[in-house]
Amino acid sequence: MFDVQKMIQVVNHIISKYEGQINYTKLIKELYLADKECLFKHGYLITDNDFVCMKMGPVLEDLYRLIRGQYSVEAAQVQWNSYFYTSSFDLLKAVDNRLPEDRLTANEIHVLDEVDERCHHMDYIELTRLVHNPAVCPETVLTDSSINLPVESIMAKAGISPEVIDAWGREKRLQNRLDRILA
Repeated sequence: MFDVQKMIQVVNHIISKYEGQINYTKLIKELYLADKECLFKHGYLITDNDFVCMKMGPVLEDLYRLIRGQYSVEAAQVQWNSYFYTSSFDLLKAVDNRLPEDRLTANEIHVLDEVDERCHHMDYIELTRLVHNPAVCPETVLTDSSINLPVESIMAKAGISPEVIDAWGREKRLQNRLDRILA
């Protein structure tokens, strides 16, 4: 289940490495790669976002909607807006802050840092090319619209067995039900 407070902590962790300002396409691509890497290393997504493919490649749908001010839950959008704002194609910190990272595990922080270390020098165009590279992201669909990109498709394109994908899907559905019950 998507957790806006965790998303705020994830974005704050990355944006702090860029002096509080980052091109939001670059951010989205970095976080897509981090989610994918965490999925393959640890069996889960850092951000718990749904993915879609758009013209510029894979996108974290909830994050994209938050950045664009179009998130469906008003309270979550207000919370997001108290930390970040956009100017042209950049996402900026609304205030200089030192947010806790208590919703992030050590594994998640490690993956975020590893991916940023590999991608830090790239601009959004280079990252867009990277996620369109079939050797890196064979799941990317070329499109001029928005196409759902299920996690199971990402796993299948990476050569993960159907049995493992099915088990992951069952576990994810169970976790979502538990999250709804406990919410």
